[in-house]
Amino acid sequence: FDRGECVATSADQDGGRDGFFLEFLGRTASVQSGLFRLIARRGVPLITGFTTRKGKEWVGHVHDPEWPRPVTTKKEAEEEAVRLALIYTRRVETYIQRHPDHWFWVHRRWKTRPPDEPA
Repeated sequence: FDRGECVATSADQDGGRDGFFLEFLGRTASVQSGLFRLIARRGVPLITGFTTRKGKEWVGHVHDPEWPRPVTTKKEAEEEAVRLALIYTRRVETYIQRHPDHWFWVHRRWKTRPPDEPA
């Protein structure tokens, strides 16, 4: 980050017990928290992008950057990380709803359940 480089990752995997429990496609899911905590602490933008296939061509769409709000305490940083994770999750949901034929899932996305939910 310090050299102005970027890091690309896919953050739409089950986040386990340390994840943020957010609604995803109508059901509570554990969202990976580490990336969003890093973004909040470092003050770097969240940039999301998706591709869709139209015939034989691929079309890319990149959202405008979502800059984290300034934080001064651990509590503020955690709240900001949750806010960013929610923005990311909503963007993924919107993409899936618009292009359900482009979404293929090979693992149990809702595997980890919230601690207060019965097994």
